[in-house]
Amino acid sequence: SSEDKFKVSVIAATTCRYIYWQRSALEYLFVKETYLATVLATLIAKDITIKLYSMNNKIMTDKGSHLDIRLPSITPALASKECKPPIVKTLKKLAVISSHCPKSPIPAVIEHL
Repeated sequence: SSEDKFKVSVIAATTCRYIYWQRSALEYLFVKETYLATVLATLIAKDITIKLYSMNNKIMTDKGSHLDIRLPSITPALASKECKPPIVKTLKKLAVISSHCPKSPIPAVIEHL
């Protein structure tokens, strides 16, 4: 909801400037000036997206593929040759079950995992 507050740490890699604005005053301004709120939200979202993608492009596996940093809980498992994510193992088991149960809702595509 709009009442949620998130604790965020920002660390600058280079010299920078920032604007500090009281939250209540900023929220009031955005209520009055909805266009300004939309523009600022879009700029921030674009900046975050560009930075995440640039970080993502720097992380590569031994095979040369890029790891997706947005999925930190499964990224190490995908990079490891020994370990597969539990979801893949589960899907493979379900695929075996579905091959024996023709009315299973699990798609046949999973059998090829």
